Amino acid sequence: MPAAVTIDLVLDENPFVGERAARGVANYGRQRGWRYQLQTATTPNFREWLGNSSSAGVIGFANSADAEAVMRGLGKPVVTIREDIGGPAVLLDEAALARVAVEHLLEQGFRRIAFCGVSFGWSTARAAGYDRAMRAAGFEPQDTRGFGAPPGVWPEWLGLMTGGTIGAWVASLGAPVAIVACHDYIATAILDACDRLGRSVPE
Repeated sequence: MPAAVTIDLVLDENPFVGERAARGVANYGRQRGWRYQLQTATTPNFREWLGNSSSAGVIGFANSADAEAVMRGLGKPVVTIREDIGGPAVLLDEAALARVAVEHLLEQGFRRIAFCGVSFGWSTARAAGYDRAMRAAGFEPQDTRGFGAPPGVWPEWLGLMTGGTIGAWVASLGAPVAIVACHDYIATAILDACDRLGRSVPE
């Protein structure tokens, strides 16, 4: 009987990044007798642990260029979720995500649909998908707003929720209007802004 294949799974410090995908990979591997070693890219001994691992390869869900560089330097097969380092990567179709969101809102009867994004490449790609989807349906994009995202870890985005920036933008849109948010954090900020403005949000 052949020896079981061992794969290193590297997760991000953010529990939202890669958690479900890693669970799916683990379920897939169990059906084939794979074994996994789990590590988070932000642990102090990450480099040492990964360098000493005897795994056959690495699947990385760490949204960090530094972690990606460490994984790529191991000299073994690596698949990641970033395209800016080079090598095999599994990526989302960002434009398709926005298109599906626009199509859903159009089906709900909305004709004024805005987009709220941040200054990351994937958000820009989603904004482009929103724009194309609106024009393909015969409607002009209402407003495509990109807010500057603070550097560092993702929870710093929460500052957008309390600064009133998004609230002022939402107020300027008028009503009724639907909004495609680039990320759950931004969607939460928009919902909070609507609550402060007394805007009703349908289920």
